[in-house]
Amino acid sequence: AREIYEEMEFFAQYGFNKSHSAAYALLSIQTAWLKAHHPAEFMAATMSTEMRKSERITQLIDEVKALKLDIVPPDINLPRSEFGVRDGRIVFGMGAVKGVGSAAIDVIAEAHEELGRDFTDLFDLCENVDLQKVNRKVLEGLINAGAMDHLPGHRRQQLANLDRALAFGQKAARDKAGGQASLFGGAAAAEVLKPTLMDCEPFDPLVELSKERRAVGFFLSGHPFEEYRELIAALPSDKAAVAHVRGEGTWVDLVGVITSHTKHRDRHKRVYARANFEDKSGVIPLTVYARQYEQYQDLVASDTILVVGGRVQVRSDGTREIVVDRLTRIDEVLGTWTRDILLEVDLEAAGRSGLEGLEALFREYGQPQPLRPLEFEDELIDPRKDITEKETADNGTAATGVGGDPDADPEVMEQPVLARPVPLVVEVEREGKTWLLKSEGRHIALCLDSLRRLRQVPGAGKLCLRAAMPAPVEQKRRFQGRG
Repeated sequence: AREIYEEMEFFAQYGFNKSHSAAYALLSIQTAWLKAHHPAEFMAATMSTEMRKSERITQLIDEVKALKLDIVPPDINLPRSEFGVRDGRIVFGMGAVKGVGSAAIDVIAEAHEELGRDFTDLFDLCENVDLQKVNRKVLEGLINAGAMDHLPGHRRQQLANLDRALAFGQKAARDKAGGQASLFGGAAAAEVLKPTLMDCEPFDPLVELSKERRAVGFFLSGHPFEEYRELIAALPSDKAAVAHVRGEGTWVDLVGVITSHTKHRDRHKRVYARANFEDKSGVIPLTVYARQYEQYQDLVASDTILVVGGRVQVRSDGTREIVVDRLTRIDEVLGTWTRDILLEVDLEAAGRSGLEGLEALFREYGQPQPLRPLEFEDELIDPRKDITEKETADNGTAATGVGGDPDADPEVMEQPVLARPVPLVVEVEREGKTWLLKSEGRHIALCLDSLRRLRQVPGAGKLCLRAAMPAPVEQKRRFQGRG
C-alpha cells in the first residue's frame, strides 16, 4: 500500500493519464507529418498564429531559413492578414507589418473584391480605399515592406508621390460623396485625369533594406551581406554555430547583424544591453556590459553589419553567449582592415573603357575617403528636386563626423576615421600566361562606393580582398564556468 501511495504522490506532481498522452502523441505525429511533407504551409500557419509577437516571428523566420524555404514580401493585390503560400514560397502576412492593422487590411481586401481586378498603381489604390482607415502610416508601412513592389515605380518613388496620391484619393472620395462626375464623363476621362508618378532616384539598396527591416522586423527581400560579400569572404572570422560549442573564455570574431536588443541596468545602475546576433550560420546571444555599451550604443541600435569581438561565456544551462569587447561597423572594417585588392580583368572585354574606368578609380579614390554614414536621415522627398545632388551633399557632411558645435575646439574634437588607400593588383591573361600588374604609387581607398565601382569596371571578373583581424582584446575579467 505504501508503494502504491508513493507512486501516486510522485505521479501527482506532474503527470498525464494515458488518454491525455495519447492525444498529445497524435497531435505531435500530425504536426510532424505536416512539417515534413508541407513545410511552407505548416510554417505559414504557425507564423499566422504568432503574428503579433515580433520576437517569435523572428525566431520562426530563422526556422524558415533552416528549412531552406523562400519568404517573399506581402502583395497589395493579394490582401490578407495571415501568412500564405504561393508557388511554394511563403508570402509575408500584411498583419505582421508594423503599423498595419486588421481593419486597414479588410478595407483593402473589400476594395479589391469590389473592383474585380488588381490595383494598377498607387493612385488607383488611394482612389478606391477608405483613406481614413488606410492612412499615410499604413501606406508607408506597406511600401517599405515591399507590398507595392508589383505596382509601377520603385519604393522611393512611391513614397515621394504619396502626398499626391492621398490628395487625389481624398478628392475622388469628396467627388463621389457629392455625386460629381467628370465634365466629359466616362471611364476614359477618369484615366486622363489620373496623375502619374513623378520620377526620382531610387533608394540606395542598404537604405531600402533598413526601411524594410523597420517595417517587418528583419530583412525580407535581400540582405546587407550581399553588398559586402568580398570583404566577408576575406575576413578570417568565426561562425555563430561554431561559437555555440566553444569553451569558456574562448575569443571569437563574428560578422553579422544585431536582430534585436534590450537594455538593462546593473547593480551600479549603469545601462548595459543584451542582444541577439545573427550571421549566415545562426543566432547567438550577446551581452554588452556598461563600459562597452557607453562606447558602442549607436552600433547596438543600428542595423548595419558589425564585426563582433568577444569571449564565450557558458551559462548555467550550458548554452553560450558572447561577452562583447569590441564592435566595429563593416564600413570601418572595409576601409581600415583591408590590406590589398585583387581584380581579374579580361583585356579583350575591357577595351579602352575598362582602362579608363580603372584610371577614374585611381583618380577619385586615390586619397583617404570618408566612411559611409552609420544612419541616413529620413527626409521629405520632393521628386521635382534633384535628389541625387542633395544626397551627395548631405552624405559628404555626415560621413566626415565633423560638425555640430561651431565653437568646439578642433584640437579636442575626435578625428573621423577615414578609409585608407590600399594597393590594387590586376590579374590579366595574355598569350596563355597570367600576369599580375601592380603600381606602387597608385592605390584605391575602399569604401562601399569604390567597391561597387570596381565590380562595374568593363571586363572585370573575380574580385578578391585580403583583410586581417586585429588581435584579441586582452582578457580583463576572469571567466569561471563550464567549458
